[in-house]
Amino acid sequence: MALAHHRHKLSALMRRRIYMVRTMLALILVTLVFAVLGGLSLSLQSGVTQSFTSKELGMAFKYPAPYTLSMTTSGVTLSLSNDPDKKILASKYGSYFDDVDSHIHYTVGMWRTQPDKMVPAVNNSGNRGMMIEGTDVTSTYRIYYFVKDYAVYQLETSSPSLFSDLDAIAQSFRIIQ
Repeated sequence: MALAHHRHKLSALMRRRIYMVRTMLALILVTLVFAVLGGLSLSLQSGVTQSFTSKELGMAFKYPAPYTLSMTTSGVTLSLSNDPDKKILASKYGSYFDDVDSHIHYTVGMWRTQPDKMVPAVNNSGNRGMMIEGTDVTSTYRIYYFVKDYAVYQLETSSPSLFSDLDAIAQSFRIIQ
């Protein structure tokens, strides 16, 4: 009789553990489905990053794993893997100016609408730049500018849900020679 009682206790314990494992798996599945279908943006806080370095473009930075990278003629496009319409652009182009303040004053002066916010930015590599944020007719945007030797390095997105990822990329951004 005692042996049957222990089997019953053991099977009840096993059933409880199986139920807990099934519940946890169901919660993980629901979370993943929500992330994919709900457009949840996974950011650098997940801890998984990849590195990009291009001697041709003269730039290097770290970016979150959920992005795919594609090269363009003037830079790189980072597309969110679960929502390819959400992008971060990193580009390089020439300027008449060799410092960020002069370049920004000239560039912003030509815009039809003035930005809501202009904040000096110094990243982890010591690059001094400028962060501009605003709203134009079609979207809200955030742009980082770094200028060195008459070259402008621009990081930007018009997806507010990607602003924190853009900020993290800008912090890791390096100009390389």
